[in-house]
Amino acid sequence: MSNLSLWRNNWNPWREAMTLSKAFDNMFEDAPIARLGSEADKYNFNPSCEVTEDKSAYYLKADLPGVTKENIKIDLHDNRLTLSGERKEEKKTTDDKDHRTHLSEMFYGSFMRSMTFPTAVDAERVEAKFEGGVLNLTVPKKVTQSTRQITIK
Repeated sequence: MSNLSLWRNNWNPWREAMTLSKAFDNMFEDAPIARLGSEADKYNFNPSCEVTEDKSAYYLKADLPGVTKENIKIDLHDNRLTLSGERKEEKKTTDDKDHRTHLSEMFYGSFMRSMTFPTAVDAERVEAKFEGGVLNLTVPKKVTQSTRQITIK
C-alpha cells in the first residue's frame, strides 16, 4: 500500500478542523483582553453617513457620537459639501497606577467627509440640526428655470 493510500484512509477533515479549532482557542486562553486593532487605529474616526434625496432636496445624516456641536464644521462650495470636525479623547481622571484598559473600540481624532451633489443646490437655504449625536442636514435643490417654447413672430 502506498503512502498516499494510507493518508487517504487515515485523513479525517473533521478531526483536522477540531485540532485547528482547539489550537486557536488555546492561543487566546491565557492572553489578556486586548484592544482590537492597533493604537494608530484609535485615531481613525470616520463617521457613518447616509445621503438620500427627493425631488426638492438632499438629506444627509451623520452619526457623530461624542462630538460636540462646537467641534463640527460644515462647508458648501460649488455643490461640494464638506463635513469636518474632531472627536476628542476624554482625559483619564484616575490617579490609580494600576488602571488598565482591557477593551477600547472608541475612535478619536479629526474627521472629514465630502460629497459633490449631482445637481445644483441652494446653499442659502441649507438647514442643519444636531441632536443626540446625529447631524441632520437638509440641502435644497436649486429651482431651475423650466424650459419654454419660443414663438417666432
